[in-house]
Amino acid sequence: MNIFNNKKIFPVKFNKKNNIYFYIPYFLTLMWISFSIISIFFIGFKNITDGFVIFSIFIRIIIAVLGILFFNKIFLQRNKEKKTYNVFKAFVGYGVVFTYVFYSLPRMVGEFHGNIETNFAVFSFIIVLFITAFPLILYIFLRLNKTRLVFEVYSKKEIDYENKIKKDKALRKKEHHKIKSERSFLANLWYEWIDVIIQAIIIALLIQQFLFQMYQIPSESMVPTFIKKDRVVVNKMLFGPHIPLTEWKLPSPIKPKVGDIVVFKNPKMEEPGSDVRYKNVFTRIFHPFIFMLTLSMVDIDQKPKDPFNPNRIRAKERFIVKRLVAQGGEKICMVNDKVYKRNRNSDWKLMENIAGQREYGQADLYYDKNPKMEHQRMSKYLREILNDAEKLVEKDSVNELVTKLKNEKNIFINKLNNISINKLSSYFDKMLKDEYQYEYSKRIDSLRHEEEINFNFNIQNISNEQIEYHENEYEKSLNQYHYCIFYKMIRQLKYFLRISNGNIDYFKDEIYTNINIASNSSPYEKYIKKLNAAYKIYQLKVFSIIIDNYNKGDLEKILNIDDYYAYSSKILKNKDLHNFYLLSIYIECYDGSLYLNEIFALRNFYEYPQGENNYLKNDEYFMMGDNRYNSLDSRLGYNINEEFLDKDDRTDFSKRVFVSWEPHTIKTRHILGKAIGIYYPFNRAKILR
Repeated sequence: MNIFNNKKIFPVKFNKKNNIYFYIPYFLTLMWISFSIISIFFIGFKNITDGFVIFSIFIRIIIAVLGILFFNKIFLQRNKEKKTYNVFKAFVGYGVVFTYVFYSLPRMVGEFHGNIETNFAVFSFIIVLFITAFPLILYIFLRLNKTRLVFEVYSKKEIDYENKIKKDKALRKKEHHKIKSERSFLANLWYEWIDVIIQAIIIALLIQQFLFQMYQIPSESMVPTFIKKDRVVVNKMLFGPHIPLTEWKLPSPIKPKVGDIVVFKNPKMEEPGSDVRYKNVFTRIFHPFIFMLTLSMVDIDQKPKDPFNPNRIRAKERFIVKRLVAQGGEKICMVNDKVYKRNRNSDWKLMENIAGQREYGQADLYYDKNPKMEHQRMSKYLREILNDAEKLVEKDSVNELVTKLKNEKNIFINKLNNISINKLSSYFDKMLKDEYQYEYSKRIDSLRHEEEINFNFNIQNISNEQIEYHENEYEKSLNQYHYCIFYKMIRQLKYFLRISNGNIDYFKDEIYTNINIASNSSPYEKYIKKLNAAYKIYQLKVFSIIIDNYNKGDLEKILNIDDYYAYSSKILKNKDLHNFYLLSIYIECYDGSLYLNEIFALRNFYEYPQGENNYLKNDEYFMMGDNRYNSLDSRLGYNINEEFLDKDDRTDFSKRVFVSWEPHTIKTRHILGKAIGIYYPFNRAKILR
């Protein structure tokens, strides 16, 4: 017996006109049911006890059971009621979403826990995509007029009338009232509200997933382009949207270019134990939906409350907005706020001198021009100090610096030869009283206090008169840091004397005077070697000043605060000491600094990638904030490391600097889209060029 002749199983003849509009939905429904059941055995069993995996299995069973019931009623029993057909169509439509979302849960659980192999994750995704295709194509067929005619649910006359209603607004309104009056309360609640809202949510999610999404600016790294809490629109289609519920992207022929402001996912989201990862599977699944539906206003996965400020909301640095400043085939470095770049076909150039590019970094951002900034490390007076320090380094050539360094070394060693090193060391032990340390600490505390006020003006709600007062106090505190520098250098000289054990050869060996700069060195390396030499020159000058005043018996007069205005102020304004003061603030700011101890690392950056023949790969991008002093970007990490300024000079006298450089790149797969405009607040709304 031929099974295809069984009218109970195949109620429509295969040779009947338009029978494909019956049997394609027929077999699609069967395939959807069958593969929903079969897929249970391919979910992997490492996380079988997880609640989301169990829920995924439950949904598959529900879909299969409901699918069997509808299949029997519509395809086998040939139920021709419009209500039954429309309910089945709604079931299939929502089944597309349910199949893709809930069948993906086992893979997402495995990826979150890191116990699923990449190949199996891809296989699971393909299986889910394959199964989802059945209800998707089925839904398309169920909406076709030919399908409705073949199922004999609608007549040709009714379909023609529907088409007429679509063209006639008054008739459409009349028909809507008629249908509404014939429905029950629950039916109207579903069709008029629930179904509409759910469809609107799905459409909104699809638009934000594939076309445009809204983000809130979490920090001040892009001032003045963006300020904190600006809401921006991002084009997600341009560079290829992410596939929903995966970490993968659809390909795009358009690639990000230098100058684009892009939103990207923090790569640390993929690192186990990272504080920006989702805290559990629930937030991994639902956070993106809630974040998109609320236009970034609701974040269900934030950092723990700040113990020092419980009211402060601390969003995780999950979605980051930065400027793309380097791409594949390039390398980058920074010197004094200026970006330099190089590619395989050219030598190092200032970024602003490269055709089609410019220097996007903002180094001179002050409160008077940006009153909505909450925090800023830089002040106008500090900028003057840094500029003077730069001039001090740049004014001499390499040969001139070498000559000066050798000269200061000889002067210093000659002064040591004329005294007893051990005697001077013992003198320092007795002279450095607690009261001097107290005075040093008091000045540091005063400077720290004024710094904290100055760099938090806009969150302290203080008057313009108070701002002016604290700006002046901050300048005074910085000037009084000369005392701290002198005190620190006495302690530093004491340290060198102690470890030398009275041997003058220690100083001859440890004061390295050569500056070796290769022709292919980066601008950073060339500058930093000069900076190290300049620092040592003035350090030796200060040591010589200390020895001279020791010989005259005036050291304690300088440090004694009672004699400060009578004697100390004069010596502390010594030109050589002042120059060393400039370089000290430039390199290390000062002890106990809350905001400034990263200034050097924020305005300078070594060659990256390092190595003569190493450049960014084609799939890599280097990101930086426009506000260079308040940007956690591709230059920086969370750990502070100590490095020699001049890597060829690792002697005790070589200057070390603390930096938080942990350079990293952003991959194409991390990029979510390009920022194209601000939509809120309305007074800042604009389209980005």
